Amino acid sequence: MESRDLSIGDVVEATGLGEATLRAWERRYGFPEPRRTQSGHRRYGQEDVERLLQVVEERDDRGTALAVAIERSRGASTEIPSLFARLRAQRPDLLPMRARKREMIHLSHAIEDESASHAERGILIGSFQRERFYRQAEPRWNELARGCEVAFAFADFKRLRRPRGAAASSPSTARTPSHASGD
Repeated sequence: MESRDLSIGDVVEATGLGEATLRAWERRYGFPEPRRTQSGHRRYGQEDVERLLQVVEERDDRGTALAVAIERSRGASTEIPSLFARLRAQRPDLLPMRARKREMIHLSHAIEDESASHAERGILIGSFQRERFYRQAEPRWNELARGCEVAFAFADFKRLRRPRGAAASSPSTARTPSHASGD
């Protein structure tokens, strides 16, 4: 049986994680699972430190979501959930970079155009922080919606609005996005 005599301070020093982080992970994910002394102090083993280091490596170096990294450290097999994580797993030399709004709009348009170039009628879902951002893009979204099976736009709309001719209980036959409020 493993000796579980490392204090939370020892684990902080060994992993570089903060005490608050360790406590938050324990609360949210049940990980790590320290033994408690009679006075309530946490005690960890070397295996806990190794698993924590594995989680940190998965999360920081490979871009894996924290919950997935924790499950992997427990021995559960999980799929890599994000495109970035898959790319990072295959190409560790790729580095994340921030994109400005203008660049994101260009990327979004490229994805939209590529999707629209196929003959299939897809599902269009857009999420905007504010209604005014949707309004700026509304003409393009109306154009894209004409080629889709169904289209939705989410934002902080003042009220729910369905396109003209759309029944309340059936999918839209009009070719403009339905609006859903964040409230």
